[in-house]
Amino acid sequence: KLLCSFLMICALALPVAATDIPDLNQSGGIHITMQYDGDPVPGGELTLYRVGDIREEDGNYSFVLTEDFAASGAALENVQSSETARILSDYALRKGIAGEKQKISGGGKISFTDLQPGLYLLVQRKAAQGYHKLNPFLVSIPMHSADGYTYRVDASPKVSPVPANP
Repeated sequence: KLLCSFLMICALALPVAATDIPDLNQSGGIHITMQYDGDPVPGGELTLYRVGDIREEDGNYSFVLTEDFAASGAALENVQSSETARILSDYALRKGIAGEKQKISGGGKISFTDLQPGLYLLVQRKAAQGYHKLNPFLVSIPMHSADGYTYRVDASPKVSPVPANP
């Protein structure tokens, strides 16, 4: 009886490991603030393309190309790769794939909302006056961090407008 009580007390002290599972039914958004030297960079526009669906296999999550981008030849193993983003951007342009275009506000802000979970490509085909276009980049919704999943992603750290004539 004493051994049983001891085992029960020890079991209560064990940490419970919860698997961090994304909610694939929750919508999200991508928010960006365009700045140079702390000042807003208004003007230009960004185009958003949904390039990857989330696939779950045995509790592991990965991205697979959407139907529109399946023939692009892009590999989604490294979504941080600027080369992957460039391949997808070039493909979208060549194939005339329509994305969601938005102009960058006077405060240098832009938001894409009500986005379903997946992998998104952001492309700047029209830069702000006096600035170079941004390189294309990828953003996932949700984004995983040490604190769990974030569905409202601030992609501002991924953008750094560069003046055309510094």
